[in-house]
Amino acid sequence: MAKQTLKVVIKIGSSSLEDEQGYINYNIINRMMKTFSLLQKKDIDLVLVTSGAIALGMNELHLSSKPKDMSLKQACAALGQAKLMEVYNEFAAKYDLLLGQILLSHDDFEKRNRMLYLQNTLKAMFENNIIPVINENDALAVEEIKVGDNDTLASLICPMINADLLILFSDIDGLYTKNPKIYDDATLIKVVNKID
Repeated sequence: MAKQTLKVVIKIGSSSLEDEQGYINYNIINRMMKTFSLLQKKDIDLVLVTSGAIALGMNELHLSSKPKDMSLKQACAALGQAKLMEVYNEFAAKYDLLLGQILLSHDDFEKRNRMLYLQNTLKAMFENNIIPVINENDALAVEEIKVGDNDTLASLICPMINADLLILFSDIDGLYTKNPKIYDDATLIKVVNKID
């Protein structure tokens, strides 16, 4: 019986990609790509769900706070996404990794034919040792068609590829009853005994 390849989805948030000044942390990205190389050599298929595009775009435009204007926020996303992939590819090349970018919206999970296209694309990428780098298409997404956040996006990718493991790098300690950044009475849920 052939050994089955493990599939792992890794989500990294903006705060995990940035240094204290809000600039991209090249050491983190270098370590991430080095680790990806080691995992790929162990026959593990990886998907990277990444945040950071808007923050990088803001840095490139020297903005001190997140824009309230939707079109400026989307422009930051477009600029930042290109910069993010440039940096990822620079470090991936050091470890002979191939990366492929996929930008998604909520519609990609709502329409069956688009889900099938996405599944087929991911399968072909795995077969050719390409690591999918997935982000929400923030340059075009408005509230009505947003997935929500990249934790949600990563969880939607898992059943599409029959993932064995989902790893979330975040500045939040775990699953809470409410958003702990907004609500003081939010409590950490250490174990989920029932999905309902």
